[in-house]
Parts: sequence; structure tokens; C-alpha cells
Amino acid sequence: MRNLSWSILGALACGLPVACADPCIDDGLGQAICPTQNSAGDTEGATDSSSATMGSVTMSSATAATMTMGMSGSQTSGETDSDTEGTADGTAEGTATQGETGGSLWCVDADGDGYGDPDQCQNSDEPIDGSVPNGDDCDDSNPATFPGAAPNDDPDACMQDEDDDDWGDDMPPPGVDPGTDCLDEDDTVSPGAAENEPRLCAQDEDDDGWGDDMPPPGVDPGSDCADDNPNAFPGAAEEEDPPDLCAEDEDGDGWGDLDPPPGVEPGNDCDDENADAFPGAAPNEDPPDLCTVDADGDGWGDANPGGGGGGPGPQSGSDCYDANPDLNPDTLQLTAFAPYQGGPGAVRTIQTIDPANADLNLFVTLTTPMGGIPNVNLVSATLNEAGEIFASDLTNVQLVTADYAGTCMMGQGVLAPAGMPYAPAGTVVCGLEFDGAGTLYGIDLNDTLRTFDPATGQLTGMPIPLQDGGVPINVTSCGMAYDCTGDRLLLANGGDWSIYEIDRVTGQSTVLRDLDPFFGPQWTPVGLEYDPVSGNAYLSIGPSLWEVELDSAAPPVLVGNFAQTVSNLQYLPICQ
Repeated sequence: MRNLSWSILGALACGLPVACADPCIDDGLGQAICPTQNSAGDTEGATDSSSATMGSVTMSSATAATMTMGMSGSQTSGETDSDTEGTADGTAEGTATQGETGGSLWCVDADGDGYGDPDQCQNSDEPIDGSVPNGDDCDDSNPATFPGAAPNDDPDACMQDEDDDDWGDDMPPPGVDPGTDCLDEDDTVSPGAAENEPRLCAQDEDDDGWGDDMPPPGVDPGSDCADDNPNAFPGAAEEEDPPDLCAEDEDGDGWGDLDPPPGVEPGNDCDDENADAFPGAAPNEDPPDLCTVDADGDGWGDANPGGGGGGPGPQSGSDCYDANPDLNPDTLQLTAFAPYQGGPGAVRTIQTIDPANADLNLFVTLTTPMGGIPNVNLVSATLNEAGEIFASDLTNVQLVTADYAGTCMMGQGVLAPAGMPYAPAGTVVCGLEFDGAGTLYGIDLNDTLRTFDPATGQLTGMPIPLQDGGVPINVTSCGMAYDCTGDRLLLANGGDWSIYEIDRVTGQSTVLRDLDPFFGPQWTPVGLEYDPVSGNAYLSIGPSLWEVELDSAAPPVLVGNFAQTVSNLQYLPICQ
């Protein structure tokens, strides 16, 4: 065979014609048809490179010079005879190639990841079920292992990525390229998972950019004191000292929860569920770093903030109207309607009261809508959170409104009926007050608690008898106030020199102060107002003004004597 091969190759190399006898000589090419004799220029279409057509195989003289009959294309004349197909070493290529029989290489893909097992390949003219046209898989038993499985490590390397985070296992099985993922069973763990600690292979379970400070074995510890809470991490509460405190700031106000979960460092936020509550929220308070709520942003803290949020809750400020920035201790002043029991021709006014000495000063003069002098006897008044002023007129048994917002600077105001008379002539309501829910209450001389509809000026609901432990209270003259800090409806009863807290549902009247030892004659008329700054009450008993501590036994303090008798007390807005 070797001699015949060299003879044919020599003839082709020299450009000599190659002929076959009949029957054909077995030349080792497995020809079905004997090639025809030709020479340069003998056959139409022949080229200068002298080719021999053998069946379906065409060889140039140059190609034939490098091939040995019956041997693979990669074997040279110095090699021995071989029946091996494919590459010289007898193994499958990584990418499918045309086989000697004319088919393609197909490799088993047992794990279905699109990459075939290089040890299980065969040639086929048609696709084979369960196979793919490549043999690139380094572990065909694991669908998480294949070339490019971990592109963050190497887009081409054959790595294992069990948790599908695009990082390769740093301790894979034999034969698999190692990556840099220190915990390939957890997709919250990878190099740079905690972006604020990029050099670490850390765990960031809550995705806040900080690594768990107590991670599983093999994972780099980070700085996050609560990796199950995205609101807790170093610097979460930037207003704290130090600013990188590992605190919880659930409401995003820059202050850390005062009473956080275990493992988290406490901050100074008394209500971490309310972004309006934090130390210094209301700088006008004393102290200015009081942890309170200032919902309307006027610099004054809510007098009754409620809340809690995992901490002790916000502290009470001095703003009884924290939904209205125009109403606060800076914009309200203590006032009284005057004169008390003035006749039909008496000019009606609102007087300001100096809380230091009880001096009265004219604030506005009140007229009817037509500019006349109102024929009224105003014994009590109140203000709601919308800034609306209501008063009780005993002359006409009506609720009236007082409005001076647009004419205050000119010292003018208007009194107008809120509705029709609410009761027969002679009915007396000696107290009038809004509570924090906006309900308007009054006390009549039948010793019952009444409610009004401000929109119509009419009484609503059933009367609630006032009683103390089942014993009725005899109200002779009265003033009412609302303690916005403690959410208490207060009654000053001139008949027994006492200040009560009234239960608005049952009428139970609890004595807060029994002032009988400090006063002689019964109080008449009576006015009462709560001061949210001091937490005390102002009490007028006709000719004089007193300051009373509601929750202690301290004696009342005389502020001063009025220049005229005063029936009611009320904080009302100043001119703005």
C-alpha cells in the first residue's frame, strides 16, 4: 500500500497523467468509478493544478502530496497506517465538525444546560435527541455548571453558580473552574454584594448596601448590625452622634429609634414611625431639642402628639392646633368679650388680657353685618382648629360667629348668627368649648352636657347629666376649657369652687381642684382657659384673674384685678 501511495503522489507532483487499467487498480481510495485519464489541457474545465476526480472526492496535486491513501487528513507521509477517524488523538473536538462520513458531531447534554459532555459525542447527519452540537460542559451532571455560568467572574470560564447570582463557586467540584463566591448556596452573598463594603465577599440579606456583621461561616463579616432590617445600618440615622451609628431609622427623619430591636444601637428618636417626630422638631419649645411632633411646621410641638413607634412616644409640646400653622402660642393671645351683661346700646368689644397683670386692652370692636351695634350678651366663646370663633349669646339664645380676620388691623370685627335660636328664651348655656375632635360642647343650667352643630347652630344629641359618683352636680355659673395636652374637657363650677374633668360619654365629673379653702363668695361670672405652655389654667371669677395648677395642690396665684367684670376667657388669634 505504501509503495502505491507514493507512486500516485509522485505522479501527481510531477504533473503526469494518472491512468487506471480495467479492472481498476485498488488505489486505497475506495473508488466506485475509475477516474478517467487526463492531463493538463486534455479535459474541458481542467485547471493548471492537475486534479484527480475520485468519486465525490476531488484532490489537487498539492493536497494529494500531503495525504496518504487510507489515512486521516492530519497524518503525514512519515506516519504509519491507521484506521482512526476524527482528530489525530482520537478525541472529539469542543465544537461540532463535519465527520468523515459527512455528518456533524453531537454530544449528550444530560443536565439540559445547553452544553454537551465531551466524553459522549458522535457524528450524525441529523440532530440526536438529548444532544447538542458542542462538547463544552465541564460537569454535565449539574445544570448550574457550564461555560459563562458566572459572567461576573469570567464570561467564558466553565464555572458553577448554584445560587444564580452570576458569581462562581470558590470551591467547586474537580474539573470545574473556581470562582470567587464564598457561599454559592445563597444569592445574597457574593463579592461586592454589600456595595458600601465592596472589597468583601459579604452577605447583604436586606439589600441596604451593608454586609452582615455575623454572617455564616466562610463569609466575610461586614458592619450591618441587623441584616434582616433595611432601615438599620451604619449611618442610617445621620443626625445622631456619631453619624455612623448602626441605628434604625424607620421613618427616614435622620434620627435613630430610641428603643430599637436587639443588636441595634439606640438613637434619640422617641417615635420612629413618625417622620414629624424627632429631637428638635419644634425649635420654639423649651428645651428646643424636645423630642416632639410638629406636623404643621410652625416650630411648635403638638400638645397631644400620641404615637409611640417602638419608643416612649413624643413629648407634648405647646401647640393645641398642630394641623394649622397659623394657630400656635406665637399667634394666639388671651382675650375676653366685653362688657359683661351690657345693655342694648353698649358697644361690644374683644379685649386682650395681659397674663402678667390682668390688664385689659381694646383689640377689636364688634358690629352687626350691617354695621350696627349687636344686641347680645356674650358669656362664653371658643375657637376651633380652622380658626373659627363661636360665642354663646344669652340674649337671643343663639350661637354667633365672630370674624375679624380681614379687618383686624383696623380694629373691626363682625358678629353674625350661626343659625336660628337653639332653645327657648331664658335658656342659659354658661360654657362653650371645642375638644380635640372638633365637637362643640356646652353646659346648661339644667346641669347637663350638651353638644352643638357649628354649621347650623343647633343643639344635637341627648343631654348628658353631670354627676360625681352618681351624685348630681349643681352648676350655678360656669366656665369651660379644653386641656389639649391631656385631652380633658374642663369645667369650673362657681357653685362649689371646683374645677372638674368631664367624661364626654357618661357625664362623670371628677374633681381636679377643690379651691374652696382659697375663696370666699361663690364665683360669678366664671371664665376658664387652659394654657398649653405652662400646663396651668387661667380662672376668672368676675373681677379678678387667677392662675391655677391643675394637677397639684398648690394654691392659686392671683394674676391681677380686671378694670371691669369679665365673664369668659379664650385664646384667640392676633392680627396677622
